[in-house]
Amino acid sequence: MTSPLRYRYRQFGAVVVGSLAGSAVLVVALGLALGEPVLIFGGPVLISVATLLFYHLTVEIDATHLTFRLGIGPGQSH
Repeated sequence: MTSPLRYRYRQFGAVVVGSLAGSAVLVVALGLALGEPVLIFGGPVLISVATLLFYHLTVEIDATHLTFRLGIGPGQSH
């Protein structure tokens, strides 16, 4: 039987998303300056994956568990 949910908070990571977006722009600019297609295309793809993993934080607390999730990742109970 699941305990009733007592607290849930979800926070968007504006600083994380902004920092990663800026990093993607810098990686593309560096790739264009150096003529490296790997940086132009691969860098933003990897940074997009990092953004999906960390774009928000969800915290849930009930009578028996504290659960937290980052981005699209699974919850962890402690």
